Amino acid sequence: MFGKKKDFSSTELYLGKGARFFGNIFVEGSAVVEGEIECEEMEIKGEVFLGKSGKIKAKNIKVGSLISQGEINAEKITGERVEFKAGAKFIGDIECKILVVEEGAKINGRIYQELQTQNKG
Repeated sequence: MFGKKKDFSSTELYLGKGARFFGNIFVEGSAVVEGEIECEEMEIKGEVFLGKSGKIKAKNIKVGSLISQGEINAEKITGERVEFKAGAKFIGDIECKILVVEEGAKINGRIYQELQTQNKG
């Protein structure tokens, strides 16, 4: 699903292809989403893997990190690391420290990253 072999032992949420979830989500570990989620608030403290068939529509998304091959429509996503693979689609604002966008991913929105300044003196 994501190329490199991943350890899903801390996966607390798995939503399979064809499954749909409506409601807010709060997860301490990681999540794998192949289905569809529609919510106001989504907070997943671990890593989120959004597969090619996965779709998320939310007002606010907070993640530890995100790897997306699917579609996300959100007012804002906040995370330490946000990665969009080829074919991924994202509409909304992104606030993160690390942003990775592969060729073929589509992003429509604003990107905010912490800029570190060096004080010389």
